[in-house]
Amino acid sequence: MPLYRQSQIFARHGAEIPCNTLALWMVQVGERLMPLIEALRQHLLRAPLIHMDETTLQVNAEADRPASSRSYMWLQRGGTERWRCQVAPRSELPYLRILIT
Repeated sequence: MPLYRQSQIFARHGAEIPCNTLALWMVQVGERLMPLIEALRQHLLRAPLIHMDETTLQVNAEADRPASSRSYMWLQRGGTERWRCQVAPRSELPYLRILIT
């Protein structure tokens, strides 16, 4: 949810919190979470299988880029040894046959 909307919600409940204060809090939380994020990343990199997804999105206020330019977000997910990745034969995936033919 955008910070300006959160600020409006807080204001309706009697807490006047400017957007720039919320933004500062977001940055500070991100900095404090970096050790956890790095630990999760190291765990992910030990996984036998890593799934990645590239998603495009539009960022309206990105430095030195017009609002209409395309930005990317990469998501990663790893499996553990308890979760085995099994690929079904093509005959069991009718949508795959449609994409291949």
